[in-house]
Amino acid sequence: MNVADARILHLFANYKWTGPADPAIRAAARLRALGLDVTFAQGIVTHRGGEHRMAEELARAGVPVVVGLELRKHFHLGALLRDVRALRRLIARDRCDLLHCHLPADHLIAALAVRGLPQPPAIVRSLYDPEPPPRGLRSRAAFRATVGAIAPTRAAADGVVAGFGLPPGRVLLQPPVTEPRRLDGPDLRAAWGLDGRHRVVGITARIQPHRRFDLLWATARAVTRSNACRRSRRRPGACSASRCSVSMPSQRACTRQPPIARSFLPVRSISTIDMPGCSVATATPGKPLPVPRSSAWRGCSCVRANARPSSTCSTTACSRSRTAVRLICSLIVSIASR
Repeated sequence: MNVADARILHLFANYKWTGPADPAIRAAARLRALGLDVTFAQGIVTHRGGEHRMAEELARAGVPVVVGLELRKHFHLGALLRDVRALRRLIARDRCDLLHCHLPADHLIAALAVRGLPQPPAIVRSLYDPEPPPRGLRSRAAFRATVGAIAPTRAAADGVVAGFGLPPGRVLLQPPVTEPRRLDGPDLRAAWGLDGRHRVVGITARIQPHRRFDLLWATARAVTRSNACRRSRRRPGACSASRCSVSMPSQRACTRQPPIARSFLPVRSISTIDMPGCSVATATPGKPLPVPRSSAWRGCSCVRANARPSSTCSTTACSRSRTAVRLICSLIVSIASR
């Protein structure tokens, strides 16, 4: 197959603007800019009242689309069989040479659709998680028909080779990339009272309970207190042991909290925190980072607004959360001390 003459079809089994959506569309758009024949399969199924963000972004990127597949994110036997038949017809009509899959559901559809074809198109899978996919029945079936994979981390690449038998030469290690964009507007560091000495951490994601952002809030508070205590101890008599409380195995946190701008500063553009139990609705400079009022703040895995730990909150889960906070705190403190 001559890549320059190949017909490439991208499959993406989700209509929402999820993490892999942007790089998937950018990959298709960049390939078209290189002169390749690339189309994108646009799913026809959305939840009632939901916006088809993928359709909007594909149109904005100027990527041509084909319709006719449902491309559901979650497993649905009837939809799977319908999509397999529809994709087989699409392959025969457009004479596709390569199917580029981005998510587990569309990967399985592609693998089943090419079975038995006299000239099946090659299947390539892009991975977006730092770890390899689990070796379930559907994953094994999908990778058996796959000729190559693109992995974002070495662990994912090695896991695909070891777990699914792909030759190492057919697994490309490609760290995630971002589009170079010109900065619009003034630098906000001055507005926040920051300079080159401060480290700024940005997060691009929806703040949802299952992502455990409460660990970030807890870590920010613990590191801030620990840094304050370290600075105080450099001045004789400024901070005595009786005025510090132990919050980590090997670190002490000073009970006196300095201005948050010295170490952590919430982004001003965040007007609301979309997480149950958050004690602060608006993040403004000079005020502490929002900390959720939940049992998770005490190291428990339950994240419910002002709720007591439920029956599902086990001692093991609490211990894991506390351990995670301590490990993250220790790591950040050690880096900041260098």
